[in-house]
Amino acid sequence: MTLVPLYETLHERYRYAISRLFRRSLRDAKSVACNSYRVRILAFRVAIRQRCTEFQLRSTTVGLCVTQNTFPVF
Repeated sequence: MTLVPLYETLHERYRYAISRLFRRSLRDAKSVACNSYRVRILAFRVAIRQRCTEFQLRSTTVGLCVTQNTFPVF
């Protein structure tokens, strides 16, 4: 199972919300060591591992923790 096709099959409003979430996170970060593509991949790894509608994304590269409650169940 690859992660990029999974992102592309999500409903458009979820893709939009995720992209906005990470753009804001990356913009607010003091030091960005990766691009938004890698952060999105991290998001899907966490979501797939937990398999629930609520998950936390912890990224030391952006230095913040985000909780997203509206993510669809896989």
